[in-house]
Amino acid sequence: MLLTDLLRQAPTHPVITFQDERVTYAGLLRRVERRAAGLREWGVEAGDRVALHMPNRVEWIEVWFATAWLDASLVPLDTRWSDAEVRAALERSGARWLVWNPSTPAEHPARVHVLVRDLALTLTQELPYAEEPLPSAETERAGNAELVREARALLVDGTVLVADPLSGRGGLAFLAALAHGADVVLADP
Repeated sequence: MLLTDLLRQAPTHPVITFQDERVTYAGLLRRVERRAAGLREWGVEAGDRVALHMPNRVEWIEVWFATAWLDASLVPLDTRWSDAEVRAALERSGARWLVWNPSTPAEHPARVHVLVRDLALTLTQELPYAEEPLPSAETERAGNAELVREARALLVDGTVLVADPLSGRGGLAFLAALAHGADVVLADP
């Protein structure tokens, strides 16, 4: 199953509700195309690892799908991890790129620069987003969505609350809901 198959299954059906924002499958597809183009302009290539440190947001899902779109890998970093845990994950993963969105307003960008000092990666707090979308490639995959679809018993057209971080169980719950055409109410844990 291609990633685009998941996003094209019900174009006008709402898929994500986050706070006051509602995004349809078609809307998410357009946003992922533009996010993928932005990542490509930034320099992300197939096989690269893109680390993402961000609380649950629609943009988290956009970056996740955009990395798959480019045949790159997402390195999800839990916003609850200590600095040492984040640094260890960055070192072990071999990430070349880091998208950092503070989980609290108190987190200052200087902290991040100290945290990633000496690591060979490019850092941004601005999410790359291009005006022109990037057409999908045939190599993109839905990842574990097919396995999750078979393993979880969700009702089609149901609603799923994703309150766990997308960097862990919340991501699997989101994929399962998407594979079943369910709406997702996304909460920031």
